[in-house]
Amino acid sequence: MEARHAEDQATIAELRRELAQARATIAELRATIAELRERLGRDSSNSDKPPSTDRPEGRRGRNKKPRGTGRRPGGQVGHEAHGRQLLAEDEVDEVRPVVPGACSKCGGPVEVRQEGPPASRHQVWEVPEVKPHVTEWRLEYGYCAGCQHWTQGELPEGVPAGAFGPRLMALVAYMTGLLRLPKRPVQWLLRDVLGVEVALGSISKVEAQVSQALAEPVEQARQYIREQTVPVHLDDTGWHEGPLRKALWVAATALVAVFLIAEGRSKKVAQWILGEGFKGIAVADRARAHGWLGVERWQVCWSHLQRNFQSWVDRGGEACEVGKQLLEYTATLFHLLRRVRDGPLERGTMVRRMDEVRQRVRELLEQARACADEKAAHAASELLRQWKALWTFMHRESVPATNNHAERLLRHAVCMRKVSFGTKSAEGSRFIERILSTVTTLRLQNRPVLPFLTQAVESWLHGHSAPSLLPSAPPPLHAAA
Repeated sequence: MEARHAEDQATIAELRRELAQARATIAELRATIAELRERLGRDSSNSDKPPSTDRPEGRRGRNKKPRGTGRRPGGQVGHEAHGRQLLAEDEVDEVRPVVPGACSKCGGPVEVRQEGPPASRHQVWEVPEVKPHVTEWRLEYGYCAGCQHWTQGELPEGVPAGAFGPRLMALVAYMTGLLRLPKRPVQWLLRDVLGVEVALGSISKVEAQVSQALAEPVEQARQYIREQTVPVHLDDTGWHEGPLRKALWVAATALVAVFLIAEGRSKKVAQWILGEGFKGIAVADRARAHGWLGVERWQVCWSHLQRNFQSWVDRGGEACEVGKQLLEYTATLFHLLRRVRDGPLERGTMVRRMDEVRQRVRELLEQARACADEKAAHAASELLRQWKALWTFMHRESVPATNNHAERLLRHAVCMRKVSFGTKSAEGSRFIERILSTVTTLRLQNRPVLPFLTQAVESWLHGHSAPSLLPSAPPPLHAAA
């Protein structure tokens, strides 16, 4: 009996161990399933993923247009027509009068008289046939009778050593940098439209030359960013340089933007972009790379916070209700800022009303910090440590509450990355940095891109100073939100 009892006890102990292991495995699997469900549910509304990665059915919570509205496609009744305006007569290249051959009533002969009704004007726009202008430089030899030596002439200053002139070089950079065209379509366009045969390798060489031409103005823009006291927006996205995984950063004011492809998303990179002596205020997300700024010189992006709170709701659990309430107060915050921006609300009134929002948000974050949802609790603790950085916009009128400005500027680069899959070399990365900085800055200032690129290449070929990207007027205040 004793032996049987001991055997039973051993069996029970073994079963208990197996049960404990099974429970641990089940708990681990449940956690894994929850994590996978959360990943599957991530989109642009509750994470930092771009809208282009959302599922075809659209983002949860997005207002979808109801089907069957009864409206026909196209222009609606009462819609103001937008036709092409006629050019003035002195701007027209050629005028061709058309005289009717016979009377439309009786068929008799007709003549044009001055007292008749005015002619109806119809203008047709056409693109002239493009033919490249080719200049041949003949480097003649001169003979010296004194020493009986032949000396060959040299290319004048400003004449490129290659086969392409500055305007053509600028056009190549315009197509690859602004229009995001891959090199082969650029090759096709140059051949079929402009009649210029270009090898794929030559396009890369042209990009390298334009990159050198833009080095000086982009460096001036970088120094300009570092010296700013107005808000500087800072953001980054993933990038590949060959097999290396890197990050593409942007630092931007209202009128100047500078891009950088760096090793990663570290504090060191952020400090290099803004300068360790940066005295302005940066608007950015809650990444650790921005912590060195301190809460006094940092505005945390509320669009990012809104997505964070939405993720608490989507995960469910104890933080769900807190997330819903935080989303409501975030909506109130944006509503107040929009009313200030559009005029009905005075800024002082907004600040007073925002005090109530701020107090309630803090209470909810304290509540979330004590909840069982570890991710929400950790995020709430971080936000409470960064508390002052959430409300910088309340004390400084020029500081916006979101980093939407930088996110919008990065979209062009993200589309370029989707087409090109990044760059293959450090030289290619330098071209992307400089062309993005140049193109984006010029568009922020409403300046034409192609003439600037042409002038920059011409200045580089002549050894002169490059044109400046710096604004001639003081930057405007940012939008409130």
